[in-house]
Amino acid sequence: MLREGLRAGRMVLPTLVLSHTPGAPRRMGMRLSPTTAAAYSADRSNSARVSVVKRVLQTLSVWRRRAAQRRALSQLDERLLADIGLTLADVDREVRKPFWYS
Repeated sequence: MLREGLRAGRMVLPTLVLSHTPGAPRRMGMRLSPTTAAAYSADRSNSARVSVVKRVLQTLSVWRRRAAQRRALSQLDERLLADIGLTLADVDREVRKPFWYS
């Protein structure tokens, strides 16, 4: 049997109760009330939405950093490029890539 337990924010945390019939093997039954099941379902779907939004924001952040790094690379002179082992052709090839290419 499951009883609604402590409230944490808006979500109800279930409390498990052991039920035992004499002569029957002991086992824990867990049945969610419709209200609790709906709360868990809503929490999972909200979590999935948050995860998608988080991944999109992370991707946008990577793209912005990549574009900024390519801009900075394009502004280096030949002496600095030689110090890091790049040629103007290497830089040109890198700068021409779209921001979504790594």
